[in-house]
Amino acid sequence: MRVPKGRNALPSATAASIHWNPAGGHGRHPVTQPTVKGITRVVDTLKLAKAYTFTMAAVTATSTGPAATFTAKTAAD
Repeated sequence: MRVPKGRNALPSATAASIHWNPAGGHGRHPVTQPTVKGITRVVDTLKLAKAYTFTMAAVTATSTGPAATFTAKTAAD
């Protein structure tokens, strides 16, 4: 398995919109979560002016792939 691609976070004062593209499966084991390309999730109730670290990985029926980690900082106001 491969690391998720195109990952980024667009933070605001109290939330971050997380976006990534799944890397795809490996051999006979397709990725089961997430199942579509260009996925976006919103993480809310974050604190002002704080750095947050996000980690994601592909999941198949048999294992979890390598993780991708990145950091985004919320706005001060």
